[in-house]
Amino acid sequence: LGETLTNFVVKRTFFAHFCAAEDEVGLQPVMERLEASGVSGILDYAAEADLDTSRDEREEEVVARTYEYEGEKACDAAAAVFEKCIATAHSVAQHSATGSNPFAAIKVTALGNPKLLKRISEMIVQTKLLFQRMEDRLERPSVGSFTLDEFRNAFSQIFHLPADDPEQVDKLFWYALGASDEAEWRAANPDTEPTMDIVDWMRSMDVNVVSRLVESCREKGPLFNVALSPEELELAQALFARLDRLANMAEELDVRLMIDAEQTYFQPCIDANVLRLQRMHNVDRPVIFGTYQCYLKDTDERLTQDIERAKREGWAFAAKLVRGAYMVTERRLAEELDYPDPIHDTLEDTHDSYNRNLRRIIETPKAEIMIATHNQESCEIAANAMDQAGRDRRNGGVYFGQLLGMADNITFTLGLCGYSAFKYLPYGKVQEVLPYLIRRAQENSGLMAGAVHERRVIANEIKRRLFNRGSGQ
Repeated sequence: LGETLTNFVVKRTFFAHFCAAEDEVGLQPVMERLEASGVSGILDYAAEADLDTSRDEREEEVVARTYEYEGEKACDAAAAVFEKCIATAHSVAQHSATGSNPFAAIKVTALGNPKLLKRISEMIVQTKLLFQRMEDRLERPSVGSFTLDEFRNAFSQIFHLPADDPEQVDKLFWYALGASDEAEWRAANPDTEPTMDIVDWMRSMDVNVVSRLVESCREKGPLFNVALSPEELELAQALFARLDRLANMAEELDVRLMIDAEQTYFQPCIDANVLRLQRMHNVDRPVIFGTYQCYLKDTDERLTQDIERAKREGWAFAAKLVRGAYMVTERRLAEELDYPDPIHDTLEDTHDSYNRNLRRIIETPKAEIMIATHNQESCEIAANAMDQAGRDRRNGGVYFGQLLGMADNITFTLGLCGYSAFKYLPYGKVQEVLPYLIRRAQENSGLMAGAVHERRVIANEIKRRLFNRGSGQ
């Protein structure tokens, strides 16, 4: 009775304001109403999972959970919902009056065991650190790259060289540079000496390569301890297959697919899969959008590296830019585990990071960006950057998005002015989206300030209309 009553109250209050519907059928009329005002919808099945906790802990803590991991069948069911989401976005776009590209959003934690995502993330972090540890083995200052001879030297100090394949180290070097061997690389780069940097290294290190590599470790170090077991590799391949199926469908139906950012302990795995999908699907046009949280101190570095990856590898960079939605849990975890706070020290630092990076992406040729913000100043900065870069308002690859039930004055003004404006439409059963609603209230500290601003705008408009009517205008 308690759960039923809670669902009844929530459905008629918070749910009705912040969520679009419980299923795809209910989404259709909502999207049609938005289209009538020059605004499109981003479909988002609001399912996400976190690491398991006990029932008592769940009752005491307010965190971003929608469901606990229930096995591979639950992940397959979530993938099927995302497929419906993509199909609905495509269907609505066929009758759209705005002409905007359709979007759908997915969460990786809905598609795999969150513990597995954390394990993969730990492996990726240690793989990055291994690059620096190898460079530290060389008797020279750190320069952030290896020549072939340096790589042979450093690699042999950490790994046993296979007797049956003495050329393995060279093959790995050329593979990291995107070639099958030295002859192929030099044919494509006749005037350049080959060096491997961290971008090249991480491109070559997928979960299968790392799991094979650690078998030859001279010592059991951090990377060895986080390498995936055969059973985990099998589950990882199932996760990747679900993502591949969704990405293939999105490309086939010409739907932009945004992969949401989540907690930092999942993010390396999410980012690696975004890059993997972008390499496959963003060659001809942007299909896969990664998400960057600008309240994180390392966002500038990661964004710069990923833009460079896209340039080197010849695919279109595409990103959704947000300020961030997990501040409370991230700071609490940093305090509990005694590591540096990953969040910017001040709100102004976050604003600066957001505005700096949106300019960077808009100025990058062929890149596309979803500017997901309720901050009016950021939207104005983006509009000015579009003018300076010569980007068309409707078809220039710059999109603006706000959550349903928030910042309507920004969304509808942008739509009426000819920009590609969107409302983010979370949907799902009440019990599924309840944690999303809690997180919205908990994490969005600017909500009340935004509401006050909207009231001021409305009041000024009322005064303007009354004054004009009284003056005969």
